[in-house]
Amino acid sequence: MPYFTLDRLLLIAVVITLISADGLYRAWRQRSEDRIGKRLFATYAGVLLLGSSLAWIGVLLEWVG
Repeated sequence: MPYFTLDRLLLIAVVITLISADGLYRAWRQRSEDRIGKRLFATYAGVLLLGSSLAWIGVLLEWVG
């Protein structure tokens, strides 16, 4: 895809990673205050990590290919 260059994908991956890290920190704070359960925290963390991983996989595939 010509509009998804390596530079743009890298910027998107960095932004998504920062947003995910912030979300994970906020969820951890809520978990430490017992405002959310362990299961919800684990699900939320898993989804955030999956999203970040997919963004970096896109960068890797564009870089290799």
